Amino acid sequence: MGSKNNNAPKAPNYDQLAKTQAAEDRKTAQEITKWNRPNQYDSLGNSVEWTQDENGNWTQNSNLSAPVQQQYTGQINNANAASDLTGSMMGRLAGQGEFSSADMPTYDLNSGREVSDATYGLMTDRLIPQQQQDLEGLRTQLRLQGLQPGTQAYDDSMKDMMTSQGDVLSGAANQATLTGYNEARERYLAELRGQGQGFGQDMAAYTLPWQQAQQAQSMSQDRYNPTMPGFSGATGYNPADSLGAANAGYNAKMGEYNANQAKKGNTMNTAGTIASAAIKASDATLKMNIVPLSGREALSALLSLGGYTYDWKDGSGEDMGVLAQEVEKVLPELINRDESYLQVNYTGIVALAVEAIKYLSGKLGEKA
Repeated sequence: MGSKNNNAPKAPNYDQLAKTQAAEDRKTAQEITKWNRPNQYDSLGNSVEWTQDENGNWTQNSNLSAPVQQQYTGQINNANAASDLTGSMMGRLAGQGEFSSADMPTYDLNSGREVSDATYGLMTDRLIPQQQQDLEGLRTQLRLQGLQPGTQAYDDSMKDMMTSQGDVLSGAANQATLTGYNEARERYLAELRGQGQGFGQDMAAYTLPWQQAQQAQSMSQDRYNPTMPGFSGATGYNPADSLGAANAGYNAKMGEYNANQAKKGNTMNTAGTIASAAIKASDATLKMNIVPLSGREALSALLSLGGYTYDWKDGSGEDMGVLAQEVEKVLPELINRDESYLQVNYTGIVALAVEAIKYLSGKLGEKA
């Protein structure tokens, strides 16, 4: 029997595949980049255009229409002027130093003293003459009652009168003092209100350069930015998976190869079992009914068979041997029938070949 080509499928060239895959990825990235860089134009005549040089480098060009360019140039000039104004205002602000305002007023209770004195004077101008008149009336009344100064009743009456008049004068003094305190409080509050107004004016004047600087800075940042119509970027495009396709093909071939090897392994195991059994059974002491084969019949049987070379359909390579269907017609005892194919006992054919050769050798000897 001939030898078979049992080589496994050749593995893919992964180095070359990696280079191919890298080239596919690069090509895909370049295509997506190109698709995502369309030229854009708006209703005012502004545009954004892309160009690519021979080395694949991209350049973006923004173009403004004449009216928009004029407006943009004016804004740039205004912004530059505003920037200069900002610097001027900031310099002025820095030169102001720390903020300061008038000192806070002092709350002085004696600031209403003249009001208190005037109030007390007005009150006593009426009280004191009245009190003197009341004292003279009491003296006259006491003398008419026969009471003379120095007597207990006289002195007690006069004392009570003067005590009462003193209480009235004290009350007037207290009321006059309270009026003076109220005046001092109103004057202090008025000063506070005036001070607050002055503080606000001072703060407004102090912060004016800062406010002007902020306004100028805002003006310097004002720019016209053309708005281009939107577009949907290219998505969902994947490069050819060369490496994956090669692996899939290789795995498929390996699966087919392994299946064929398993199938052929079963066949070879069967043949090996038969051959092994024949070898073990060749010991003469183990045999009975031993009958030599007829060399003439052996030659006749072999002449009915053909020897062939062929390729296995499972791709395992070239081989040589006989066809089981031909053997079955002449020597059916040498055929082992499996579920799906026929197997040949080549050991039996060897025995026939031995006797056929001996028979031919004898014939040749007779002719010699």
